[in-house]
Amino acid sequence: MCRRYLDAGDREFDWNGPDVDTEWEPFMGLGWLGSRLLGRRMNLSPETTAGMVATVVFGTNANSVPMLLWAMMELIADPELYRAVREECLAASSVDLVSRERIFDPRSLLSKPLLQSPIDLDGHLLPPGSLIQAPSQIGQYNEAVWGTPEHPASQFWAGRHLKHDGGKTQFTMTGKTSSFFPFGTYLLRVLYDCYFVDKFSTGGGPSICPGRVFAKQEILMTIAALVTRFEIEMIDWVHPNGSKSDRPPQNDQSHIGAVGIPPDRDMKIRWMRLW
Repeated sequence: MCRRYLDAGDREFDWNGPDVDTEWEPFMGLGWLGSRLLGRRMNLSPETTAGMVATVVFGTNANSVPMLLWAMMELIADPELYRAVREECLAASSVDLVSRERIFDPRSLLSKPLLQSPIDLDGHLLPPGSLIQAPSQIGQYNEAVWGTPEHPASQFWAGRHLKHDGGKTQFTMTGKTSSFFPFGTYLLRVLYDCYFVDKFSTGGGPSICPGRVFAKQEILMTIAALVTRFEIEMIDWVHPNGSKSDRPPQNDQSHIGAVGIPPDRDMKIRWMRLW
């Protein structure tokens, strides 16, 4: 699908025109155009370039979006904090005299006192510049999520993520077919292939994702745009089906071990556009 999208873009795009060096291109946007240029300059095959773009799309939606959602929920649930963040964002912005659009200065935004203030996380005070390592093994060994009476989470069990329904074997996460995890059913066919299995080792250590730098700015700039443009008021915590919840959101346990963990509750809000 991503390959077909790129092919359609190539047919419409003038690679000898001025848009090659533009900061924004309507069909591919900013990041995707850079991916295509990189693919051409490195003489990558169309399949490899499409795979690279698809990975970025998956990573953006599976990591940045859930983290942004958590941040906005925390801000909206605390009106005083929401106003404080808005003031800092407005101080780090200016209005273009020609387009009348509000422009945010990322460096100024990141240097504001609130974003640089110490954070108290579960009794641990984290000063600015702290390097935090959050091992996923804690969540992956959660007995309430992964354990069964016969097979505790601390022990390897080859069938832990397999579901046999009507004679058909499916890859599952906590009993649910994992449509959000694209390797699922394919893994059943190529489990013997060491090359594929090795793909699970990327993302940390010497291969730590460089996209984390972009993701941080992406999240902060999106928050800045939302809190300055809208007045948002929390009404209640609700279940995904809209019914009222008796508690705030927690980590959605069905996503443990697979990218950013989204909340298991929604927030019902009232919002008004300011400008």
